[in-house]
This record gives sequence, C-alpha cells and structure tokens, in this order.
Amino acid sequence: MPRFMPRETRTDFRRWCPRHPRKFNVEAAWRAVYVEPERYPDLFQLAEALTDVSAHYARWRYTHLVTVQRLLGDKAGTGGTHGVSWLRDIAEHRFFPELWSMRSGL
Repeated sequence: MPRFMPRETRTDFRRWCPRHPRKFNVEAAWRAVYVEPERYPDLFQLAEALTDVSAHYARWRYTHLVTVQRLLGDKAGTGGTHGVSWLRDIAEHRFFPELWSMRSGL
C-alpha cells in the first residue's frame, strides 16, 4: 500500500476489517477456566492479563474519543477517518470478546 493516498481511499481502507464473530466454543473453554481457576491457574492468569490489556485499551480509546471531540468537534479525522463518528464506533470494540461475554454465564 502506498504511503500517501487520497483521503477517500484511506478512509475506505480503515473500514475493511469486519467485527470479530462471537465463538461459543471459545467462550465455553474460558468459562471452564473461570469455574475452576485452581485447576487451570496459568490459563486463569492469562485470561485476566488479556482482559486487563483489553480494558486498558478500551479506556485509552474512550479518552482519545473525548479528546478528539474537544479539539476537533465533528471535523474529519487526521488519519483520513470520519473523525468522532468513527472513533465512537471503534470505542465499542473489545479485544478477546469471549473473555467478556462468558462472564454473563458465570
């Protein structure tokens, strides 16, 4: 991909990635780890570390969203995005979604 592209092309490029589909088998595996953490201590610690990473990144995204709202308002984003509307959409994204969704079934 060329380094410099027209704004319209860059905007389209950022929207190519679909949302991660929920995988129930992965969710069930993580639920098993959380039901018996003493049986899977390493996996439990890994899951908590991954959830921490996801939570910290979500917090950064929200802070970035509010900062951009304050500085730019509804102007186009500096990276060729639609600005605040794009940031608002992406702020809802969570890494490792099964680690979040399986908590409802505990």
